[in-house]
Amino acid sequence: MDFISKVFNVLKSWFYELLAVLVPGSVIMAIWPWGVTLQRHINLSSTESLVVFAYIAGILNQGVGDLVTRRIDPPRAANKDYKTCNALREQVARIVGQRLSAAQVQVPDSALLGICLTQVEGKREVYDKFVALRDMSRGLMVAAVVGGAITLGERYNSLQAWQVAAIIALSVGTAVAFYSRYRRYQPLAEQALYEVFLAMELKTLAPASATPSLPPKP
Repeated sequence: MDFISKVFNVLKSWFYELLAVLVPGSVIMAIWPWGVTLQRHINLSSTESLVVFAYIAGILNQGVGDLVTRRIDPPRAANKDYKTCNALREQVARIVGQRLSAAQVQVPDSALLGICLTQVEGKREVYDKFVALRDMSRGLMVAAVVGGAITLGERYNSLQAWQVAAIIALSVGTAVAFYSRYRRYQPLAEQALYEVFLAMELKTLAPASATPSLPPKP
């Protein structure tokens, strides 16, 4: 049963990762002008080609989105969205430091995430969900800009000024909305992981602390 449970958890993590990549990639494939033409020149069925090209487009999309967000995201220390997450990380760092103090091991803050992932094992589903939602929102942010640029490039000469302005406003507004979702989900993945880690620590402490002390016999 343990083996089946581990396999199931791996499949779930792959599903979340594929969802984060395939959804934005499929949007780009749907609006890219040469998507249908490229599909006809390759000996694949329509479903297979859609999945393959959507995955490739999604990977490239995530790379571009990561480069963009790294430049425009505020520093973590000044980011209000990380306030709760940073407080939880301090508590986790304190617990890990106490556990490793006897071995005189200094753990950098950047390693806490990996340590918590190792500890929680099969209980990381909430973390994987928020990571997938974060990456999907970031990918759709880029897809909204790409879609607006492609639409303007193909139809610019036939559009009136108000239509051009409307397409730009819709594209930018959609991208900003997805960026807002990305900013919201970004700290929640790490925060949820620390919460699971601390909840597991509480379970280990509960039996000892919950045992009532018997009154002395007269």
